[in-house]
Amino acid sequence: CRYKIDIAAVQETKQKGNTIGYLGKYIFFNSGDENKIFGCGFLVHNKLKEAVIDFQGVSKRICKLRIRGIYRKISLLNIHAPTNITEIEKKSRIL
Repeated sequence: CRYKIDIAAVQETKQKGNTIGYLGKYIFFNSGDENKIFGCGFLVHNKLKEAVIDFQGVSKRICKLRIRGIYRKISLLNIHAPTNITEIEKKSRIL
């Protein structure tokens, strides 16, 4: 791979529940539901394994990763928002 990505936020994971697994050189943190609809998460390179403090799967559209930085702790949010073509009523019910 020509890109050196240490942390990536991913969406449309379509995996069940809040899980942590391995995907090649990455740890896969997933927040999904039982219907395998939507889902979001993070891919974290194995070299940062010790820096991960916490992962919280809030819903199939929201998750949070907390990591230890050099000078402070960092919170990363992944929020999968509805598209503009989704009806207003539906948008307000989703989250």
